[in-house]
Amino acid sequence: YGPGQRVAPGQGVIAHWMHAIAVDEPVHLFGDPFVARDYVYVEDVARAVGMIAVTNYSSHPVLNIGSQMPTTLVQLLEHIGAAGAAFL
Repeated sequence: YGPGQRVAPGQGVIAHWMHAIAVDEPVHLFGDPFVARDYVYVEDVARAVGMIAVTNYSSHPVLNIGSQMPTTLVQLLEHIGAAGAAFL
């Protein structure tokens, strides 16, 4: 997630929810509210890729970039609601 993320079908829930808050529309939660995902900010991913580019990882052909903090949709909605409320 991060700046410039498109609000389009099949794209991230964060962009959809932030857009809904920005235009004063209802936030929709589809699916299991307790499913957990590892949401990673785009600048953190870019920083990790930059570090990988200057490091020899030949013994590790696969790397996983993540926050190591699973967040449920319920938790995410609470965070986004709090962030949206701060701008009201």
